[in-house]
Parts: sequence; structure tokens; C-alpha cells
Amino acid sequence: MKLEGAFKRGTFTVYGATAEILSVLETSSTWRTASNNVIAMEKLVAALDTTTPAEERVEPSVAIIKQLKLQRRLARWIPWYHDLPTHEFAGEFHHTYRDHTIHSLQTFLLGLYLFETVGPLREALERRLGAVTPTSAETLETFVEWWAITALWHDMAYPFEASHFITDVGLQQKILSNLARLLNERAYIEALGSDNSFTSKQRRDAYRLGSHVAFEFESIGDLLSNRGDRIITDLWRRLGANTTIASIAQEIERATTTSSASRPPYHDHGLMGGLVLGFLYDEAERFLTKLVETPKAERDVLPESVWVRAEAGWGDFVENGKLTELAIEAIAFHNINWREFNRSAIKSMWPEEGPFPTVRLESEAHLFFIAIVDTLQDWDRHHFSPQSQASKYRPSVASKNMLLQGVGGKLRVDIRNLPDSVTRVKNLFTDWLNASDVSSLFEGGARVLPRRERCGRGLRHREQRRGITQGARAFSRADRDAYERVQEAAHRWGVERNCEDVPRVHVDPSAGG
Repeated sequence: MKLEGAFKRGTFTVYGATAEILSVLETSSTWRTASNNVIAMEKLVAALDTTTPAEERVEPSVAIIKQLKLQRRLARWIPWYHDLPTHEFAGEFHHTYRDHTIHSLQTFLLGLYLFETVGPLREALERRLGAVTPTSAETLETFVEWWAITALWHDMAYPFEASHFITDVGLQQKILSNLARLLNERAYIEALGSDNSFTSKQRRDAYRLGSHVAFEFESIGDLLSNRGDRIITDLWRRLGANTTIASIAQEIERATTTSSASRPPYHDHGLMGGLVLGFLYDEAERFLTKLVETPKAERDVLPESVWVRAEAGWGDFVENGKLTELAIEAIAFHNINWREFNRSAIKSMWPEEGPFPTVRLESEAHLFFIAIVDTLQDWDRHHFSPQSQASKYRPSVASKNMLLQGVGGKLRVDIRNLPDSVTRVKNLFTDWLNASDVSSLFEGGARVLPRRERCGRGLRHREQRRGITQGARAFSRADRDAYERVQEAAHRWGVERNCEDVPRVHVDPSAGG
């Protein structure tokens, strides 16, 4: 099986799964919307080229995430913790811990790719997100707004899982203090305008008029009983947990810190991430609401452009706040595994014996999507502790040995030297996602396609550019699927096709393996 497709920009090259993703995104409207054309593809490839040591790629990856964040109407207002690499390289986590910083960027890109190429995922998400946004909202913009927050924040709270966070009070206070300090640092200023354009006085005036006081985290309790707590509790009630419990978020916190059967007590970073995001969203909404209430007579201390941005930001929060709630749900959901607890310890949440409920794509597309994307993005993730006889772990798959392809409504998967790899991948979602939905989504047979054989990929882009996707001439989903079947048949019979928007993956004989 040849999986060494390569994607090269400048002096940097990526392979396999990463090459497939970037080759499709480069010419896609999905990436243009997400990046707002401010991120050069060469910089993206450089951050993901594993011939460069991971410690040298982390800082560029963080810089790209910050740029992506600032392009989004909602995400730009929500502080993002950028210091996770410090915890990682300090060895604060368990010995099997893998990178979650570059992984967050890779997760974001994989999600864009799957939305672009896998119709069933895209359509279910469009319906789910569309149900909580104004009818006039553009579906691609809506997805990118939600996905930026979900993907880029989903592992932000990993410091709560530091190995001695629970038992070492000094470490706990250090982490909480650093988290609050960096989340407060320049909060909202970049969203109001270029940080360099603000004088110290203007920054103080903005905070004064918005009644922003630097927040602190004295303990985990400071994060409970906020918007996130309510949203997470409502989520698990909807999925079948005991509806009489006042706070399921607090019950999960109790279970992870006292009753995990498979690991020492811990704070789940997904749960904590949802709680932190809820807290930060509340703070940002409070700041914007107070700022736009400033009487006109008092506004001359800040440039007019600041007030324009503040009014627009407040309007976005009012119209699209439910998107952030779905992001909180997805983040809080993505790491919970009920099977790792003693059943008696979670009886208050799940009083009935039997299997835990699994998530359906149609009804909970946002949960299904984060589970699929976060689990699949398992390639090129470096460890921070050396292997030894006493400390063994499973190394991550190299990107050149893994290939994903969205084709004809299916997600094809192949991993080098792993027989029946698609079945192995499907099994990762057992007792978590609905088995029928997972089975209908995945198939084997992913392969590197030479440039001329990939023409079908450009169909959706051409439709969008010609402006016919919503008009009378729009292709139906059945038309698109039929078109891709024709393309596949044409490939099998060696028919030459002449089309545009052909992704630039090519077979590189020097890639190895």
C-alpha cells in the first residue's frame, strides 16, 4: 500500500493524511473563510512538517491558532490559553501524554476537511447549527464560527490534568494563577483593534467603561455554577442521564476525582474546558454589554473604530450565542468515557443498568463530529517522556503511514501495516457513537491519487464560485453523489478528464516506506 502522497510549499513538505487535508483545503472556500486569506500556506506546512523538531514547531502553531482566532466574529472576543506548551515541555502530565498544542491546530484543519468532503457529516451539522442561528446566517460561516471555538479550545484546560494537580496544593495554585493571568492578558483588546494602536490609557478606559476587572481562579469551585455548568447538565440530561440531579457537571467532577477505575484521580480536561469556556463567554458578554451601554457623551476617550467593533461584537453575541453553547457541549463531551468508572460510583447519574446511550449523527451532529475528528487526529503526535521498560506507550502513527479521504459521502481510512485498519478505527467509537452511523460513514480503500485522477473534488468549489448552489440550477445531493460515482468509474477505466481545482497531492518516490 503506497501512502506517501506529498504536499510541498517552499522548503517544507508534509505527507499522507496531512498532505491530503492541505491539498484539498488550499483551493477550498472552507479554508478561505476560516483563514480570511491572512495565513500563508507555506507557514501552515512549515508548522506541520515533522522533519522539524516539535519544540521548534509549537510556537509557529500557536501563532497560527491566534491568527485563526482573530478572524472569527465570536472567537476573537474569548480569551484563549496559549501556554499549554510550557506545561507539556515541563513534563507535568502522565508519562503517556502526547502533544495537544499542534494537535489542536491539526484537529481544526481536519474538521474543515471533513466538512468540505464528507456530505453526511456536513449536512447533519448544517441542520444542527442552523437550528440555533438566524435563518439568514450563511451555513459555511456558521460552521466555521462554531468549529473555531470547539476545535481550538477543546484541549485548552489540559493543565487541570497535571499529574499532581489534585494532591499538590502549591502546583494547583500555580496553575490556576497562571491560567487566570494569561487569560486576562490583553483580554478583548485585540478584538477591539490592533493592540499596538492602543495606548495604556485607552486600554484602561476600555476596561473601565466595560467594567472589566481581572478575574481569578481560587479553586475549581470558581468554575462551577456558571453558564457552562448549566449547559453541561442540560446536555447529559438530554442524552439520558438522571434528570433529578441539580448539577451533572459537579457529579462528573466528583466521579473523576474519586471513582475512576482506570487511573489516579483527575479533573477531566473536557469537562473543565467546557466550564472554563462558559466562564470566559460570560465574562466577554458582560464586558461587551457594559461597553456598548456607554453614553455617547463618554465615548470620546476611545476611537470611533473601537465602538464600531464593540457594537458589532455585541450583536454577534446576541445573535449567535447558542453556537458557543454547542461548543461548550462538544468540548465537555469529547473526553468522557463512562466505562472507566465503577458503575456504582456513577449510579446517581445512570441509575439504570445496561449500556450507556450512544450518540446519533442526525440528532447530535456537533457531538458526533468532535468525537470523530478528535479521535482520528492521532498522527504525528509527539510524546514528552522517553520510552523505557517501565514506561511504555504506543507511538503515534506517522502521517505518511496514514491516509484519510472524503469521497462520495464516505470517509476512507487506511493505515500502513495495520490489517483491516478501517475496522480498527470503527471500533474506537464502540459504546460512544451509534454503531450504525459509524459503520455507514467509514470504508477502507484510501489511496494516493495522481493529480489527474482527483478532478471530482473540485465540483463543490466550482458550484460555489458560479453562485448556483442555492438557485434553480443547484445540484442536488443525489446529483453530486452520482457525479462522484461517474468520476470513480472513469478512474477505474482510465478515462482522462479535464477539470479545474485539482488538489496538488502527488506521489513522491523519496517519501520512503
